[in-house]
Amino acid sequence: MSLLTADDRLLGQIDLKPNRTNAFNNGGIPCTLAHYYIFTGEEKAALRAEWEERRKERLSQPLSSGARMATEPNSTGVAPAPPPLPPASRSDARCPRQSV
Repeated sequence: MSLLTADDRLLGQIDLKPNRTNAFNNGGIPCTLAHYYIFTGEEKAALRAEWEERRKERLSQPLSSGARMATEPNSTGVAPAPPPLPPASRSDARCPRQSV
């Protein structure tokens, strides 16, 4: 499917992303011709199945050591708290005034 418009903002009003666009002048009017590919029901189902397969594969991979450490509960069954922040120096304790 292709759409011809002199106002590119109108292309953003439809919930489709063009596969490609061509810019040209129609008479003296600068225009854009946007080309869209519309998937059939079978194509959508195949893409969805492929996406689900990749998702299952990704989720079946073991976590990295850093990710495991962040998700492992401590002895109380609660994820560990982040380390405490260093104490603020006297100059850091005051907030600078914002000029308006």
